[in-house]
Amino acid sequence: MTQKKLITLMLVAIAAFGTSCKKSAEGVSGADTNQTFSTLKVNNNFNWSTTKLLTFVVQGMKTNNPINGTLSVVDVKTGVKFYSGNHQLSENVFLKLSIPRATDSLQIQFGTIQKNYSAKANTVLANYLPTLTD
Repeated sequence: MTQKKLITLMLVAIAAFGTSCKKSAEGVSGADTNQTFSTLKVNNNFNWSTTKLLTFVVQGMKTNNPINGTLSVVDVKTGVKFYSGNHQLSENVFLKLSIPRATDSLQIQFGTIQKNYSAKANTVLANYLPTLTD
């Protein structure tokens, strides 16, 4: 087969394949094929924000001697750290954090203490008390 015939055959195959892949709006209920980007409308309840503001309240724990450490707030799934700061174990900590809207659980870390909390509400009430198991 000559090179000219091979190129011609490839062009015919590409043309046949390209014309067979057209999409049709037939059978799609409510499809408006005459819309432009500028005429599209979004529901008024749609939230364009990709972040949410979360109030994080950590209740301190009384100690006989001051215990300082680093308090961290971390996304459980991704490991992204949203906050890290030096605090005393006995002090109450109030944080306003801007976190991704997709974040659904956070972990507080203070020394060896690690506890998980849901981030679905606008306020998270946390503490350092260990979780007891049977």
